[in-house]
Amino acid sequence: MATSERRKSTKCKIPEMDADCDIASIDIIERHLHKDLLGILLKDMSTGRNILWACDDYSGYGCKYKSGCQITHDLIARHKNKNLIQPRILKEKCYQKERTRTHAEVFTPSWICNEMNNYCDEEWFGRSNVFNNVNDDHTWMATNEPIFPSGSNQWHKYVLSKRLEITCGEAPYLVSPYDTTNGKIIPIEQRIGQLDRKLRVINENMNSERYWFDWVIKAYQSTYGYEYQGDNLLLARENLLYTFIDNYKFKFGVEPTIQKQKKIAQIIAWNIWQMDGLSDCTPTGTIDNPNRNLFDTTESQTTLSMPCRIMDWENNQPIYFKDIKKGSKMKFFATAFNPPYQISKDKTETQTQTNSSWIYQYFQFAADDIAECSCVIYPFGGWFDAPDRLNGLGNRILNDKRTIMVKAYEGTTDRRAWYRTDKQPNPVFGSGVNLSAGVSIVLRNNKEHDGFKYSNRIYSDKEVFVPFERTVDITPNPVFIEINNKLIGNKLNDRIKKGIFGIESDFVEKNPTKVSFNKQDWKAPIQLLTNDKSGSSGRARLYWTDKAHLEKGQEYTGLYKIVMASAYPKKTIVSGEVSVSNVKKRIMELIEELPPHSAFGRSRLALFMSKSKAECENFKKYLQTNFFAGLVLQEPNRSSSFGYVIPDQDFSDKSDIDWSKSIVDIDKQLYKKYKLDKSEIAFIESGSQEVA
Repeated sequence: MATSERRKSTKCKIPEMDADCDIASIDIIERHLHKDLLGILLKDMSTGRNILWACDDYSGYGCKYKSGCQITHDLIARHKNKNLIQPRILKEKCYQKERTRTHAEVFTPSWICNEMNNYCDEEWFGRSNVFNNVNDDHTWMATNEPIFPSGSNQWHKYVLSKRLEITCGEAPYLVSPYDTTNGKIIPIEQRIGQLDRKLRVINENMNSERYWFDWVIKAYQSTYGYEYQGDNLLLARENLLYTFIDNYKFKFGVEPTIQKQKKIAQIIAWNIWQMDGLSDCTPTGTIDNPNRNLFDTTESQTTLSMPCRIMDWENNQPIYFKDIKKGSKMKFFATAFNPPYQISKDKTETQTQTNSSWIYQYFQFAADDIAECSCVIYPFGGWFDAPDRLNGLGNRILNDKRTIMVKAYEGTTDRRAWYRTDKQPNPVFGSGVNLSAGVSIVLRNNKEHDGFKYSNRIYSDKEVFVPFERTVDITPNPVFIEINNKLIGNKLNDRIKKGIFGIESDFVEKNPTKVSFNKQDWKAPIQLLTNDKSGSSGRARLYWTDKAHLEKGQEYTGLYKIVMASAYPKKTIVSGEVSVSNVKKRIMELIEELPPHSAFGRSRLALFMSKSKAECENFKKYLQTNFFAGLVLQEPNRSSSFGYVIPDQDFSDKSDIDWSKSIVDIDKQLYKKYKLDKSEIAFIESGSQEVA
């Protein structure tokens, strides 16, 4: 078949399409595929049937297009809409957003795929910039010299090394005929996928068509990927097939025979398979019930799902993918991928928003089990700021000594999540995806290390080395880590209290007779600061209640209290301009002072409590220092906690800080106490990204 026939044009609206995007050349038209080739590409080797749609995006075309139904030749090749299955970049913008919302579908720009594949190859070769040199604007230029020296057979091992893309989508980490986010065609010489790189090595070392094809077969047999959704899976398989055709034409000037294409397609059908990555099984499908008679009105189909099989080509036998996790002899050298981040669940009748759960941690765990080296991109703050969450993902990354590098980027254009003045935020996945806690690339292998490289573009371009023995001191801003090492002693978080009285946000709604606005209504009156109702519409109000109504924490009622809202305390304080002056202004606006004989609900946390009003006044002075405000900017972005880098102080008259002095003088005392030099002081006071 002619190469020009394999792609199709489209008249669909393509928002924000790059002017250089050649629409007619990035979408494969299935009806122009040889029927036998399309039949192979639609085959599911685990079930012996065809792959499933595994989504309801096409169900409007009829009952055979529902999620559990098989994708057949006639359904797509003979459909009146020849643009039925398209790469994501060609779909309507609203449809792209819906796929992101319902299927956790986020496609990765080619520059990120290149960067992550480069990291994996750096582990293989022991050096960087092997296949290309990356520019500051995220473009790259392929290296000119052959990857392996002439006469060396080391390239055999590279081609045979097994690579896997988990949840592969259109397989941008394996092959890169076009950039999945802007539609630009990438020339063969500049392609960056893991299979692309193997084919480059073969092109450099094999001139005989016979031996070239033998090694290309080996390259495809050692390249794997899986995907849940049927349309993405077909696109991935097509991209791998036409990568073979493109390279054959590039090397020999003609298209390969249909027999050679079928040979490659058979390998692709085994190696790029359909699977639910959380269960290692095929998606739940439907098959006709053979016992159903003509007059039977019951359900005509039954469900079916089974463990997925892939081919172990070295031993020429299928194996269950789940057995690789359990320690089978077959292992992958590297996996680089962008997993789904969360899964949506049906909302209840009383809910206004759909439930969702984070799932990306499970794919990192799987990568650790099946590959010597993994490079994965996923949200940053969730695991970094709270290492115990997400099934302990952060604890694993920061403490098990297998991590080589953590590289964080901005995930939103929201200036409240950006701490730099020298550059503007440029989110990795564009403005259509909002990941306010940032995005992280995590590189790991199965060896033990002394520490890992860490950088965070949200704060600085600087990269630091973090010893594993010092990860307890790690902070979001890599430049701040050395300063944080000097801030010895207890932290403010040790003092902060939340939920100590057992008053939940719905206390007033559920117990209207237990609150009033009249102190005289109660035998042992307690002033109570809590929300008037639960949920986002609730507002904090001052009530009176009886001390006996407190479930716990009665020992705290007699103290003076300085409180603030408990939800996202750092984000709340920093809201607006990211600067020391704004933090000082905001925190004094946000704090509320409660006298003795008071309590507060879960919507508030106590920054400070004391029997002494003078100590509370000293604490308020601490809040107004540049030292305190500067450290607020370095706090982890945790949802309901605060004070992890800010040192606690003795606020009594026996303190090593003279609180009777001016705020300016107190700042000087604090800098001297922690032995901060001029550049470190300047860093704290200015919110600078670099220590001079």
